[in-house]
Amino acid sequence: PEEEVRLAALEQLTLTADELAALLSDGAASVSSLAARKLAALGDKRALPALRAQVESGGPDAVIANGLVARLGEAPAEPDPVESLLSDADPAKRSEAVEAIGALAPSRAKLFLGRAARDREPQIRLKVAEVAAELAEQPGGGSALTLLQRLSTDADTSVRTRAEALLSRRARSKSAAPAQPSKPEAGEQTAPHAANSKPAAAAPDGGAAAAEP
Repeated sequence: PEEEVRLAALEQLTLTADELAALLSDGAASVSSLAARKLAALGDKRALPALRAQVESGGPDAVIANGLVARLGEAPAEPDPVESLLSDADPAKRSEAVEAIGALAPSRAKLFLGRAARDREPQIRLKVAEVAAELAEQPGGGSALTLLQRLSTDADTSVRTRAEALLSRRARSKSAAPAQPSKPEAGEQTAPHAANSKPAAAAPDGGAAAAEP
């Protein structure tokens, strides 16, 4: 279908802000929504009306759109659409919410990941571990790393094993990276920085939503 062709092209091509703005009026919601997200990523506030419309529509896309509204320096919708998704009775909806949280800035994502990490369903906490590992690699993602360490002591074996594996992979990646030299003072030779020590694992959360071992 023509809509799928346009959407695929938009996903693959690098368009200018004006070209993206022209697609905001595309008749296919999937195309106009993606155009709004890409335009917002460029810091262009012409995306705001389309983003706010996405917020009102609800669902995982609303979570991402609301986060982009905040990134553009505007007041996001309150309560955040993610609140209702994380409270949904359907685990699949809660999992979608966690995945959408991964598209938010770490400073905003941490507000919701901590809550999702106490979900009663292990598969939701498993998704939280994966999203936290991705956010931990971003600037300001320190709180996500702390959350991942907490999940490494989770009551569920699958969650605990996955979190430990993600932490181990991150440690290997850090140790394999070449040491960055420090900036020498006048008359001094450059010396490599000491490797950062790995943070100690945090104590497991005592939230009532997740079963204790």
